[in-house]
Formats: sequence, structure tokens, C-alpha cells
Amino acid sequence: MFKLAAMHELSSLLENNSKQLQSASLTAEQASTSIDKMCIRLDELRTNEEFERLITKVETITGLSVSVGAGPVGACTENVSQQEEEERASTSRKRKRKCPAKMTDFVVHTKTANETSTLHEKAELKRLFYETIDAVKNAAKSRFEQDDLHILKAIERFILRAANKDYSVPEDLAKDLVKLSEIIDLRELTSEAQELPVYLKLHNRNSSAPITKVTKVSTICDVMNSVSESKDCLPHIHQLLKLYMSLPLGSATAERTFSVMRRVKSWLRSSMSSNTLNNGIFSVIHRQRIDEVAAQEVAKECVQINEQRRI
Repeated sequence: MFKLAAMHELSSLLENNSKQLQSASLTAEQASTSIDKMCIRLDELRTNEEFERLITKVETITGLSVSVGAGPVGACTENVSQQEEEERASTSRKRKRKCPAKMTDFVVHTKTANETSTLHEKAELKRLFYETIDAVKNAAKSRFEQDDLHILKAIERFILRAANKDYSVPEDLAKDLVKLSEIIDLRELTSEAQELPVYLKLHNRNSSAPITKVTKVSTICDVMNSVSESKDCLPHIHQLLKLYMSLPLGSATAERTFSVMRRVKSWLRSSMSSNTLNNGIFSVIHRQRIDEVAAQEVAKECVQINEQRRI
């Protein structure tokens, strides 16, 4: 029962964090902050107070107390001895499986019945509880402490600061940008960054909703798409944006694409062409942008292309 309570506590925490990481508008800074908050919460769970709270919760629900003996909660001595004999017989027949070397940091290591029987029950439950938390924390850190994420955060901070007319480059940001010196000229990039607010003003002239403050890199992408000359005048910024957009923060977008494909291309629509399939998937995945398109304007353009449609 304690294991179920502990897994419920961890799964609720991981579920909230997973929803944030699966957002379509997730940024590198948001992903890093989400993982940091999860690690802090896991550290708070890995304390004697939280462990005792879960023990008290289990005792309140079940009406049983965690005994000092080695057996399970509420079990008699005869059942314990019989269960230990069955576990010894099963472990003697089966060959012990060895964990792969690359997964040693993420696997919760369990002990045999003989080793468990020599430990206090609460100490054994605490060990398993702590090892589970450490395994989850190590797996999250190994994924979100890679060099790619640091580069994405550096690109994001540099572009947002430049778009908001903050041209100062801190030392930590300069160190991360040096990693891009092999593919991008940093001097030209710095000079182009000072022209980025000018193109933002050009975008606001023709836009019904002017942008006052840039908080996402996707906003800069929309600005450069609306001002066609920006890609030629700011080649290094354009290359930096392509690099940022080509490095995904997670696999949620790819998984969402396969789910959409299964719904669009059903058994009754299995003979559709690849072009129709791509258009259908695109319209479902980017539903928010499709909703912003004025249907009447598209219909007018479609009618004006062909003279027969006007009739």
C-alpha cells in the first residue's frame, strides 16, 4: 500500500510537469525552469518528514501500522515464512538478470528476500522511496542538461534581449555563443541584432495588433516572415533562428503528428494521395493558425483566379 501511495505522489508531480513540457509553445527557458522546479519538489519529497507523512497516510487509509518485523504489514509469521520459502525457490530457479550498464543510474535496484528480511520494514521502504526519487531526478537531469539545451537557451536569450533593445551580452551568455562561432560570425551577428527592433517597427506599421514587447522567439519568426527583406538583410539572425527551430525540445510534436495521421488517414480514407494527407495533417496540427485565416478572403481569391468561377 505504501508503494501505491508513493507512486501516486510521484505520478501526480510528473504528470503536471509532463503537460508543461508537451506544450506546443514551449521555449528552452520554460523547459529548463520546469525541470528545475520538478527537481526542487523531488528534493522536498526526499526527506524524513515527507516519508513519515506517507507512512501516516497509509496507516490512516488501511487502519494498519507498519510493524517492526521483517514481514509485510498485517501478515502473520506463518504466512511470512511460507512466502519467503516460495521466493527463495523462485529465485533459485530463475537466473538473475543483470541491468545494462547505460541504465545503472536510472534503475531502482531491489534486493532479494534474504537481504530484505534482515532490514527493518520502514528502512527498506525508505530506501526504495529514495532510490525511486533519485532515479527520476537523474533521468530528467541527463536529458535537460545536454549541450544542445544550453545552446538553445543562449540563442533564445540573445534574440529576446536584442528585440527588446538590450544589446548587452553577459559573460555566461557570451561563453555559450562562442560555441556557435564555427558556423556564425559573432561580430556580424551582434551588428545585425541592433537592427532587429527596426524590422519590428516595420512589422507594426502593417499589423493591426502591434507588438510592444517580445517574449517568444516565434514572434521574431513571424516578424521576419512578414517583412520579406529581413531574411536578406539579416542573414546571420535568420540562420540563428533556423538553428533554433531545428532543434526540438521534446518529442511531443513528432508523437502528436503520428496520432493525427492515424485519425486523418482512417481505414475508410486509406486511398488518399500523399498531398491530400499532408494538407489534412497540417491543418489539424496547426489548428490555431488555420483558425486565424479569413475564410471569406480565401474564397474571394479562389473565385478571382478563374473566370468560370465568377459566373
